[in-house]
Amino acid sequence: MITLFALVILWGIFSIYRIYKKCKSMGVDFDPFKGTLEEFMGAVIGGGLGGSIIIGFLLYSIIKYLP
Repeated sequence: MITLFALVILWGIFSIYRIYKKCKSMGVDFDPFKGTLEEFMGAVIGGGLGGSIIIGFLLYSIIKYLP
C-alpha cells in the first residue's frame, strides 16, 4: 500500500509539472484543462488522493504520538 500511495503522489507531481510546463510554453496561466486527459486525471487523483493521504497520516501521527 505504501508503494501505491507513493506512486499516486508521484503521478500527481509529474502531471502537475507537465501541465505547468505546457501552459508556460503557451504563455497562459496554469490551467489543468490545457493538458491531456491523462495529465488532468493525474493532477486530480494525485493531488487529491495524495493530499488526503498526507493529511491523514499527519492526523494519525498527532493522535497516536502526542499525549
